[in-house]
Amino acid sequence: MNNSNFNIGFVAITHYQLGEEVLRIIQGITNEAPSMIPVSIDPDQNSEENKQLIKNAIKSFNNKDAIIILSDFYGATPSNLCQEFLKKGKIEMITGCNMPIVLKASTLKKHTSIEETVHFLMDYGKLNIRNHP
Repeated sequence: MNNSNFNIGFVAITHYQLGEEVLRIIQGITNEAPSMIPVSIDPDQNSEENKQLIKNAIKSFNNKDAIIILSDFYGATPSNLCQEFLKKGKIEMITGCNMPIVLKASTLKKHTSIEETVHFLMDYGKLNIRNHP
């Protein structure tokens, strides 16, 4: 990946406290606080309240060139609530995130573009899914 000064903010939007726990694990691995904001979605909570949590997280990155949302499942409540916030080239989402994707996203220091970063993270996540007999 080419090094550049393109700044991307990352938001982990997951069911319940999954995002917070994943970031806690990453902090334990790296000994650094991840530069990512977790948003915990309770599917039983009012959707407008959940959308406000997402909106607040996105607003906190107003100094970034772009934002990548990392969501746990495609088609589930967290990813569905994000749809209205997505803007090609500015706010994009990767669904089905695994630990390697979140770890790599939280430790990336330089980015070239949102598109390249999204593809890099998706490829990285796929590469780290293995079968061990």
